[in-house]
Amino acid sequence: MDTNSSMKEQTHTGFSKRFSACGRWRHCNLGQDECYYTTTGIDLEAHKGCACYQRHRNPKRVKQAHRPASESVEEPILSSEGQLSLF
Repeated sequence: MDTNSSMKEQTHTGFSKRFSACGRWRHCNLGQDECYYTTTGIDLEAHKGCACYQRHRNPKRVKQAHRPASESVEEPILSSEGQLSLF
């Protein structure tokens, strides 16, 4: 791998163009708040590669519907020995 192609995969401070979370995840509350590196001016591109930041800012993101508490859940079938049965 040549040096030029690896440099294109990183920001100027060394962040990968795609990563899940950085060491300052508490500052941004895993992407729910503003990116530490962007607000401090350290790396203006870091938030673009952060999966947590992008997850909370995706306009197509659909909130998952929670199952109502009144909906019944099927109980597992236990054998006479108290073990789960496959049948």
